[in-house]
Amino acid sequence: SLLSVIETCRLRKVNPWPYIAEVIAQGRKGLPPPSPPQLQESIG
Repeated sequence: SLLSVIETCRLRKVNPWPYIAEVIAQGRKGLPPPSPPQLQESIG
């Protein structure tokens, strides 16, 4: 499942590690995980 998250973030061109850290933090608090990051907008 972790590889799936990393691959999804890669395809959306976002850094997976802040999201993974947030999932772990929420899990430790007994809360559901946040939604995965959205596709990053191109600037320029």
